[in-house]
Amino acid sequence: MRRATLARINHPAGNSAGISGSHHHPSVKPPPLTAALLGAVVLIAALSAGCNGVGGPDGGRAGAGAREFTLVSYNVHNLFDDRDDGTEFAGYRPGSDSWSSVEFHTKAERTADALRRIAGGGHPDIVALQEIENEHALGVLLREYLPRSGYRWFVMPPAGGSAFRVAAVSRFAVRSARVHAFWYLWRPQRDVLELELDIHGRALTLLVNHWPSKRGGAERTAAQREFVSAGVARRVRALQRDNHEAAVAVAGDFNMDPHEFSAEWAALSLYNPWVDQQFPGSYRFRGSWSRIDNIFLSRAAHQGVFELLSFTVVTDKGFLDRTGAPRVWFPGSSGGYSDHLPLRARLRMVP
Repeated sequence: MRRATLARINHPAGNSAGISGSHHHPSVKPPPLTAALLGAVVLIAALSAGCNGVGGPDGGRAGAGAREFTLVSYNVHNLFDDRDDGTEFAGYRPGSDSWSSVEFHTKAERTADALRRIAGGGHPDIVALQEIENEHALGVLLREYLPRSGYRWFVMPPAGGSAFRVAAVSRFAVRSARVHAFWYLWRPQRDVLELELDIHGRALTLLVNHWPSKRGGAERTAAQREFVSAGVARRVRALQRDNHEAAVAVAGDFNMDPHEFSAEWAALSLYNPWVDQQFPGSYRFRGSWSRIDNIFLSRAAHQGVFELLSFTVVTDKGFLDRTGAPRVWFPGSSGGYSDHLPLRARLRMVP
């Protein structure tokens, strides 16, 4: 049975944070949770209570004031930890000349700095993350480098067929979480994570994605992306069929430009916030920009239950190098973050 790691992060006094929660490893005793198997999807419910109105040092409870909040999607680029699991990419295996605890902690610190810069010195309320190796890497990021962020929850799929996974962290309570597993021609694809968030009593469903890359050729790998795209489209349709006013955000690294999506995806009528953007993209490869990262929103998520106030490709504060490309951090480099630019959506509750 595949179960998402859903943990409530307890911030004790001081600058450290302890992480406890549910893991798929049988030796770990989870807090009171119930799990129901729905095909390849695991629903985690009956979450720990008392997490609404999460406190934080930079703004009190999440979404304070006008009840605005920020949703960020960010491919952080290869956040591998310092434990050898045998699945790491070349150059990221602990004990090698290029990767050790020093590099791991430097990368985690750079990632934390990026998240603070995205929010202008504070912290985004909800973050959809891509390219996190495992729970340990995410835990170190949160516990050691974002201890005063106000993040009380993180959700992550179990280990699958990829060297890294998606994840989500939130200052709002997580009502439930699911893992959508995809197999294409008997090969596992990266899981899609679904969670329902409680935004001051209103539900927002977030799907976190990292679809198959174009490595090996765009045409050769197109069928894999179309396969995952169709599966996610069916899930969004089901959510909207059950509730016509469902507020749904589909975020992540899709490895496809918006114009490459299938007619089935277009039929969902999700709002693509790139349409009002002047900046050419979030990822640059061989001099060409693409808009493969996105935060798609259902009508209720941007013109109903919630209202989209702004959508920004974050390009300031050191995210670009001298050539105007994303400034990537590599072992030994003096700065930089990721080969992707982060996306930030600012929303508010509609009275």
